[in-house]
Amino acid sequence: MTAIFVALVSSDRTGGFRASFPDLPNCFAVGLSLPEALVNAERAAAEHLKALLIAGNALPNATPIARIATGPGTMALLLNIALDLPTERTEGFAVRAA
Repeated sequence: MTAIFVALVSSDRTGGFRASFPDLPNCFAVGLSLPEALVNAERAAAEHLKALLIAGNALPNATPIARIATGPGTMALLLNIALDLPTERTEGFAVRAA
């Protein structure tokens, strides 16, 4: 299963990069380079989404990229998030891959 979400990416004061997701509160990642930040962002978003599903919550609707406002020095990028969901019981929760 995959999901596409917008990541807001900007450089930080240390010379690295930070990525956050407007549709996934408290989900962010950092990296020393842009590619590293994007890989880390995909992983963070996947774990965030898996936790929502395991808890029995629905995935949030992704805001279209055209509706996302960015500030100076911030890029809005679409990230394809791969969700490798278990098909068996996990810590007391039944989870099915769609």
